[in-house]
Amino acid sequence: MTPSLESTVCPLCLHNYQALAQHLKRAHGVCNGHERRLLLSMASGRVNIRQCPCPVSGCSYHGTRLDKHLQDGHPELRQARLLNEEQAVRKAAVVCLLGCLRATHPRVAMVSALDLVASTAEDRQVVCEVDPGVVVVVCQMPACVGVRAEHHELTATIHRLEREATQHQSKIKVQARKLRRYQLLVRGMNEGAAGRQEQEEEQRAEEVEQRAEEVVEQRAEEVEARPCRQRQELQRTTFQGRGRGSVMRHLALPPSIEKFLAEYAAYQQGIRPTRKQVENATSKISRVRTFLFHLSAGKSHLTSWLFLNDMPAVTKYASQLIREGKEVTTVKCYLHNIIHFLGYLKDTPPAACRLRRPHIHGVIRAVHMALRNLARPIAMHQLKVKAKKMAGIVSRESLRRCQEQARVVIPELLTRMEDTTNKGISNLRDEFFGYLSAFVISLYGHRPGVLTNMTVSEVEAAKADPLLPTDTGYVITIDEHKTNRDFGGAQIFLTFEEFSWLERWLEVRKRLGSKSQRVLTTRAGGPLKNMAGYMQAVWAHMGLPGRPSFTDLRTAVSGHAKHIHSGTTREKLARFMCHSTATADRFYSLVLDRSQAKDLRGHFEEVTASSSSTTHDHQDSGDSAAEELEDMRTESEAEDDDQ
Repeated sequence: MTPSLESTVCPLCLHNYQALAQHLKRAHGVCNGHERRLLLSMASGRVNIRQCPCPVSGCSYHGTRLDKHLQDGHPELRQARLLNEEQAVRKAAVVCLLGCLRATHPRVAMVSALDLVASTAEDRQVVCEVDPGVVVVVCQMPACVGVRAEHHELTATIHRLEREATQHQSKIKVQARKLRRYQLLVRGMNEGAAGRQEQEEEQRAEEVEQRAEEVVEQRAEEVEARPCRQRQELQRTTFQGRGRGSVMRHLALPPSIEKFLAEYAAYQQGIRPTRKQVENATSKISRVRTFLFHLSAGKSHLTSWLFLNDMPAVTKYASQLIREGKEVTTVKCYLHNIIHFLGYLKDTPPAACRLRRPHIHGVIRAVHMALRNLARPIAMHQLKVKAKKMAGIVSRESLRRCQEQARVVIPELLTRMEDTTNKGISNLRDEFFGYLSAFVISLYGHRPGVLTNMTVSEVEAAKADPLLPTDTGYVITIDEHKTNRDFGGAQIFLTFEEFSWLERWLEVRKRLGSKSQRVLTTRAGGPLKNMAGYMQAVWAHMGLPGRPSFTDLRTAVSGHAKHIHSGTTREKLARFMCHSTATADRFYSLVLDRSQAKDLRGHFEEVTASSSSTTHDHQDSGDSAAEELEDMRTESEAEDDDQ
């Protein structure tokens, strides 16, 4: 048998060993097989303590599930205290068994003396059930030790016989109940109506007994659920807070589950994670954490992962998200992250997981059903959002005025920043970022990440390409942006004059001592995160209506391009701005303004406007079709005759 890779503490010399059985046999000379098995069970902790009394002072529990009682019956104790109490009980149980083995005078001599030496007051309390405050003198003479061992053996025998008697009594009750049923059947067959009446009375008595049992079970469940009320109170506040202060980022789960979530987060980040990928992975883990926390409420033994096999709790979780005010699209994002995590759990389960693959498939199926139920509300929500966006869309006139004013203001800002005596360059830089982003995004409809991720090397590479006599500007290709996997690098074409703005800014940037590789950075050289604020400030300074975001500008460019251009031109514009028209055509085409709806009605009226001419046209087309069909038949018959 291959030894375990995990080291275990020897109970005799208190050193760590991997092959503890071989160590006990060779180093300590433990040749008694029963003694060696007891010492190995003490080292590994695999000792049956279910029927031992509770070691907690003041607790009179003496049942059949001490392990469950320690976890659920003492919520006032910390986890470390409970672990210490459980280990003390296990050690005391093994010491008691060693004493019983010694009392049998085995042929192979015993080596250990754990049952002959009283270790601590706590062990004496567990083994002998003595109060720690009472001093007890224990005689160490061999005769007394043998008497005590015999006493422990007889006590164990009495407990065993009591358990067997209890089992026999339960079996006798079952057989007696069956016998009563058979007697009632026979009596009913012999006595007729009298027997049926007695049978009904017996059934009523059984119903009363069942109701009493249900009441007892209900009260037991209420007692077991008391330690979980505090956890359920925390469950109601799971979705409070935002960002780093969100409650769901600080939910506590068992260490084994936390370790598995850390492995899943590393899998999500990949081998070369960017800052955005790390943030996305953290958000996904937080959503999965809320799912695990909700399903584990009121359950024990979480390290086995069996708490996931609860289909009603999965549906309740989706309903809880909606009750907390989450939009249906956000709930969809949560459920998609959970499905991906469950797939990862199914393919690479942890070592302690006892959840089978069919059970995981059932949980995934329940989450898919919750997603399917959200399909119609999601579609209606997207339509409402699009209608709201199109109602306040930025006009073409505002976009044009923004571009015209930016062309005038940007060179003036650069001239003021190039002045070495000017000390307010920080505010000028923020205005420059706002005007530049408003100009580029109102023109091309790019996402702001295209500008914030633009590097100095990409600007220099655009100028390094040879120019042709017909060229009027440069093309900058930005590799790092949101949809680079689908569209490749995002491109921006700038005329010679517009490209000179970036060149002048890079010279100013060198004078400021910035060492960042990005073109647009903060004062400390970090990535920009307040580009929207800079753009909205200059938008108000230009006197333009509204306070649009970058998404509003992108929607305006895409929407106006849809109504002005069509066919191939629109597809080219969409690909240049790294935008897919499939989603837009699915939702955006259903939202029309008054003039567009009026024009569409005119097309519908054309269908029934000239009914007579349309009828003649159909008749003519039908006659011509009949003539063509007759010619085809004639040609086929001629070919058959030739053959």
